[in-house]
Amino acid sequence: METDQNIESELTEDEIKEVYARYGLTAYTSQLFEKELGQFLTHVIQMQKKTWSSEEIDSVINDISLKTLGRILNELRERVKLKPQLENKLKEAANKRNYLAHHFFSENAYKFFSKKGQTEMINELNSLKELFDEAESISRALSKTTRKIIGFDENKIEALANQTIQKELKNFLETGSVSPGF
Repeated sequence: METDQNIESELTEDEIKEVYARYGLTAYTSQLFEKELGQFLTHVIQMQKKTWSSEEIDSVINDISLKTLGRILNELRERVKLKPQLENKLKEAANKRNYLAHHFFSENAYKFFSKKGQTEMINELNSLKELFDEAESISRALSKTTRKIIGFDENKIEALANQTIQKELKNFLETGSVSPGF
């Protein structure tokens, strides 16, 4: 009886789990990019008006949190002119993020049946993670610049973020849940 050399029935559970773990890390990194790009858009909007009430800022943040990555990027294009290479990198990352979320597994399902295929999937996920890391880094730099322009103190922001994280961690340990929107 001949067997297909591409199909290996000896894949271990750990080998299969590795693909899912890499996917999870890559998806997480794409979300960091998306959130940071949303922060940048929030600051761009804030720069367009001199004073804001906390309710207005909360409304802007809530509105942006409901937008897809593509819509965030489109709104940014309407509001600011980025260097073409930066815009292209952000657009590429957004497109790859959509591929990851909507097509990665269906387009690679057959690869699960061989070690070679799984290695290819892991290599692709590692490349995507690097792209999302780069896009998040660009978005963070843009956010930091706009925060400076609108007068946010980075040290105060970091202290507030740490305080919020500690509060949420304590709440999670006590109740088993986190605040909505955290």
